[in-house]
Amino acid sequence: MQNWDAHDTKRLEVLKGWFSDSLPHAPIKRISYLRLDGDLYASTMDALTALYDKVSIGGFVYVDDYGSFNGCREAIYEFRTKRGIVDPLFTQYFPEGSQKNEVNDMLSFLNAKAYY
Repeated sequence: MQNWDAHDTKRLEVLKGWFSDSLPHAPIKRISYLRLDGDLYASTMDALTALYDKVSIGGFVYVDDYGSFNGCREAIYEFRTKRGIVDPLFTQYFPEGSQKNEVNDMLSFLNAKAYY
């Protein structure tokens, strides 16, 4: 937290605990940019279930580990299937030697929300 300047910390609230325990009751009304980095099936599904409906129309959802972890990818597939989401996935590749060199996929919701 010491890397944040005083202005930033006024808008920052750290929620302690597992996603399944902390996110369903988080004091969050709307989200314009939701960045998920849960790695695993359960944590990705927990975060999507608790937070997806809070993403503003025109907002973005970015899932860091879609291209890196099978469980994360399975959670995204299952969530999309249950919700009837059929919009295409968009993939972002990070070049070799960059800070991130794995594949990160994003999913676009054309009429509503987001990028995964």
